[in-house]
Amino acid sequence: MGLTTDKHGRHKIQCTLPSGVRRSFRIGSIAKHDAQEIERHVQQILSARRSGARLADSTADWLGRICPRLRTQLVRAEVIDVSMVRQDRKVWTLRSFLDHFIEGSSHKKPSTQAQLGLTRKYLLMYFDGDRDLTSITPADADDFRVWLGRAIPKRKRALAENTVRRQCGRARQVFRRALRERLIEASPFADMRNIQVFGNPDRRADIDLELCDQVLAACPDWEWRLIFALARFAGLRMPSEIVDLRWRDVDWDLGKLSIRVPKLEHHPGRGTRAFPIFPDLWPHLEAAYEASDRDDEFVIRTPHYRDPKANLRTPLLRILRAAGVAPWPNLLQNLRANCYTDLAAIHPEWKVNRWLGNTQAVGREHYLDMRDADYLEASGSPRRAGGRQNQWLKNGSADTRNGQKCIAPAKPSQRPGADNSRQSRDSRAQPSVVNNRPVPRLGLEPRTL
Repeated sequence: MGLTTDKHGRHKIQCTLPSGVRRSFRIGSIAKHDAQEIERHVQQILSARRSGARLADSTADWLGRICPRLRTQLVRAEVIDVSMVRQDRKVWTLRSFLDHFIEGSSHKKPSTQAQLGLTRKYLLMYFDGDRDLTSITPADADDFRVWLGRAIPKRKRALAENTVRRQCGRARQVFRRALRERLIEASPFADMRNIQVFGNPDRRADIDLELCDQVLAACPDWEWRLIFALARFAGLRMPSEIVDLRWRDVDWDLGKLSIRVPKLEHHPGRGTRAFPIFPDLWPHLEAAYEASDRDDEFVIRTPHYRDPKANLRTPLLRILRAAGVAPWPNLLQNLRANCYTDLAAIHPEWKVNRWLGNTQAVGREHYLDMRDADYLEASGSPRRAGGRQNQWLKNGSADTRNGQKCIAPAKPSQRPGADNSRQSRDSRAQPSVVNNRPVPRLGLEPRTL
């Protein structure tokens, strides 16, 4: 297979048929890139004939578009026969393919489908829905990205940078699917850079334990106190991880909470995670246990709060208003981020990642943050907060930090008919501390300080 050009600029293609016979045919004086495209399609046709594979849609569409003279030359050279020419070629418009793509994503989770629908909306707002899918170029993709970041009359406000990145990433997913179905030759979003979502320090907030006390005091009932405590002291993703939280997932003996993770259940081994019941979470979990009926299966009793589409933001804003607390950005995510930061200050990072069910890269990029108390503690300032900060992290009965003793909570009271095996947690003393460094437990290796 080869493309040759004579001194007058006339191109000729030489090829070997599946039968082993060599053929050549002239395609005249045309642009070199057009001649190379013809050669590529001829090579794909011969490869499909040798392997018995189905002809690629892009090549079949090309056969339907070429001029009759070139088609006749291909037939005479025995590269194709008349039956291979598809006369009923379907032209995919942007709207028709987006509908096809959304329909093919029906197996995905409802939240994912909703986000893909939003990407469809933005693409059709910018591009003409009747535009040929193959006519969208990388320059059009760049203009689409710029448009997303502008405040225009069709939208109330410009999208944030992370939202722009997310939408461009989903648009690339759409066109990658079109490429895999061989409806386009190349994806216009393929070489677009900087579409990964990054952490935004300006959207983080320090929600210390004194502030948590104010919010918990303003909660209308035990159920909302538990929801807030699960978000702040156990780092649950809201509302997805409280949807299926059941009383059988609470191990009172080990002080462990088993949590199902719908977001990661499609990854092997990451569909569940276990979290220690730290002292500040324990009384709210015990209060919910005492308030529940004997036949209650779910920890959160109200069905509305267990809806994966539940709006927890509006009720929480109402609680903050009652508590006289100004709302912080990323209302629910910052509760999880503060939980991660507190834990990472005390425990090994690999344990924190396992407890909260995220990778180290995600934790460092989106959750870890430096707070005022860290500077006060590091500088030895007399104003440093000794109070309750980080006390809830100490899951032991006789541990001390900054002179403050942390007492493990007592076991939940037993109700009639309850499982009598539910007892208080095992109170394990923390390892000794020398020069501010924990002494490891005895093992096969010698101890080092």
